Amino acid sequence: MSKLPSISGRACIKALERASFTVRRQEGSHVILRRDQPFGQLVVPIFPPRFN
Repeated sequence: MSKLPSISGRACIKALERASFTVRRQEGSHVILRRDQPFGQLVVPIFPPRFN
């Protein structure tokens, strides 16, 4: 199985916004996104991607 690519938190938020999530608030270095129909809530950390 291949590994998933590392993406930044900002790129992840952009992709989730295209999937109908909206940014509700930011607490420190974490952004909380929410979608109403169907309900979903996510927390995305804002850190640069890791390169191993």
